[in-house]
Amino acid sequence: MVRRFRNDRGHDVSEVCTTNARGQAGPGMTMRLNPGSHVNARVCTPCRAPASMATSWTSPQACPRPRKRKAVMPSWTRPFPPLGRTARLANGLLAVGPVAVGLVAVGLLGLPSRAAEAQAPGPPTDRRIDPGAAPVSTAAQAAMVAIPAGTYPIGDPQGRRSARPAHDVTLTGFAIDRTEVTNAAFAEYLNALDLDVQRPFAATEAGPNNFADETRSQLLEDGPAQAPYPIVALDDPEARIGYRDGAFRAADGYADHPVAETTWRGARDYCRWRGARLPTEAEWEAAARGQQARRYPWGAAAPSDARVYAGYPSGQTAPVGSRPKGATPRGLQDMAGSLAEWTASLVRPYPYKADDGRNDPTAAGPRITRGGDYVFDTAPDQLTTYFRDGFSRAPRDGHRHIGFRCARDSG
Repeated sequence: MVRRFRNDRGHDVSEVCTTNARGQAGPGMTMRLNPGSHVNARVCTPCRAPASMATSWTSPQACPRPRKRKAVMPSWTRPFPPLGRTARLANGLLAVGPVAVGLVAVGLLGLPSRAAEAQAPGPPTDRRIDPGAAPVSTAAQAAMVAIPAGTYPIGDPQGRRSARPAHDVTLTGFAIDRTEVTNAAFAEYLNALDLDVQRPFAATEAGPNNFADETRSQLLEDGPAQAPYPIVALDDPEARIGYRDGAFRAADGYADHPVAETTWRGARDYCRWRGARLPTEAEWEAAARGQQARRYPWGAAAPSDARVYAGYPSGQTAPVGSRPKGATPRGLQDMAGSLAEWTASLVRPYPYKADDGRNDPTAAGPRITRGGDYVFDTAPDQLTTYFRDGFSRAPRDGHRHIGFRCARDSG
């Protein structure tokens, strides 16, 4: 079983639980996750900080079985939920050896391999929305919230290393979606593409036999490596879009939930189709934080279940805007918790420089996500407006905990 978490210093930690003949569990391998970082026995080598909040098991003892957890008020420190398909495949490959486990970790956990990082998203789509055929997306475009031009603080002197140094950026005016893009809206985009679906399927049940070859490479994460990479992983258990009656449709009860499992390319192209774009990470922070340098989108008060949807089982999303008390003063919803959000920006250190190529829409490399999420990044400091160490940011993969919202220039 693969566990993924961070230690108290914010370093990424992964551990593989193996079982011997006596049913005892122990660390199965050491995985290199960050430049210069090893993880072994839940201790990060550079800082020697134990991952004390990570899991409830230590070695030796019986290997725990994944359990579904009830949706209760987040404690902000609870163990992470099971990893579903990834964990099951990892368990099956343990008998093959550490090389196979490493491939699972790199390919399925979203820890980008060198090959995946080098894969470019391809040129942006040239398709444009037909408002009459896409009412949900058209309404979202009309409801975008204006953010005025000005100077905005980003980063924090007391934040994690990636959030330093704190500095100001000057931005032109822009507008940003009031909520995250929903399953219903993304289904409208899929219906606007020339996709060859040969058999209907329910959400979570898409497979190779449902599509012609070219369409399969666009919609399935487990297809052959190719460039450009897919736009969405409809074959993942957390996908909530199916196909019936000749159209892509949100699963029953999930139309107004944020769309998960889109790749970075899928998010970029949806926004472009709608007449918008992804926000840069500076724009995202300015919209969430304001010129007042709010710690959280709503202000200084600590996160609570009334303000943030976080700490829930994988796949159990909530409708967009379900936590109105957590809105920004301008009315932006779910800027903390719910799904983390793709931005236009590559992972680059601060200070932020808009002209250094980090916002190139065709460049290869992992992209910054913002806002924390409901599964992995649920601690208070991960829900701040300046947190930029989002979990698992491989751009060619769909992720259960990553969605997006769109932005556009003012005027």
